[in-house]
Amino acid sequence: MAQSGAAYVGSNVKWGGFEGETNGTSLVDIVPAPAAPVRARVVHFITTHNKHSAAVSFTIQKDKNGTKYILHEQASLGADQDHELPELAGAVYVLDDTDEKLQIFLGSSPASECDVTVSWHDEYLIEGN
Repeated sequence: MAQSGAAYVGSNVKWGGFEGETNGTSLVDIVPAPAAPVRARVVHFITTHNKHSAAVSFTIQKDKNGTKYILHEQASLGADQDHELPELAGAVYVLDDTDEKLQIFLGSSPASECDVTVSWHDEYLIEGN
């Protein structure tokens, strides 16, 4: 795929990830927007673990320059349970703009926390032929 003197090199990738917690009160960025020279940030899985004794609900969304797109809503995740959003039939979340990021919001009351783990890789546009 050539673009103005640059060639896409699929083997030139860098892996990244996020391990953290929701805070129970506001949106938490779990995959930051890609920055130059990243061509695309390809998210492979998102795992959420409820480490508390009560069920929780959560929403994963894409924020594109302030516009929210809901990607997944989990109505109830039981105490000490995991929920994983893996690649399904080759479908992954792709962030290909510098103003796109993934966020999670824990919609349960009272406020509690969940552990969140995300894996992604970055694909680069390399100058040359």
